[in-house]
Amino acid sequence: KKGPDALEFSPNGDFFAITHGRIVQIWKTPGKQRVFMPFVLHKTFGGHHDNILSLFWSPDSKRLVTGSADLSLRVYIVPSLEATSMRALLHLDAEDGKPETRYKASTLAGHRERVLACFFTGNGAGIVSVAADGAVFEWAEESAGYQQQSDIDGGVKTTFWKLVKKSFIQPDHSKLVCATMGGNLLLAGFSHG
Repeated sequence: KKGPDALEFSPNGDFFAITHGRIVQIWKTPGKQRVFMPFVLHKTFGGHHDNILSLFWSPDSKRLVTGSADLSLRVYIVPSLEATSMRALLHLDAEDGKPETRYKASTLAGHRERVLACFFTGNGAGIVSVAADGAVFEWAEESAGYQQQSDIDGGVKTTFWKLVKKSFIQPDHSKLVCATMGGNLLLAGFSHG
């Protein structure tokens, strides 16, 4: 059995996210007190058609972007601890045991190779994605804030993204194997060393 491809703590320290094939799980970060079950699953997200290779939290810890071998990215809205506690207290979860569909992931497509790295920029209003062929895409929120449909029972929140810039970093005869971003600097590692 293959292990996770990506694992990262949220900036506020409340959660950590871990990939398992085509899904990503959000877990509550254990506290300092010793308890019987320190790890509690908060949310599970799916939707990719191949393994998730990278993930990154927004600076406010409210969103998570994932990059996949299916050539796409997904942006998930992560419900806060307070929101999920209140829903459980008010018994608002679905009775049939199926996951809720109140939060709809945004899908960002356009890469021609698997997405090896993805990052939120600055205040979380932009995303940078890096693919194995050296393509670097910059995405921006098309609308400010979250969009909500007016249907009371089936209201869905989502954010819309637009591709604003394509760049390519590719030395001859090599593939990109890893990338990281610090501030406005993108560091890339290639197969030739």
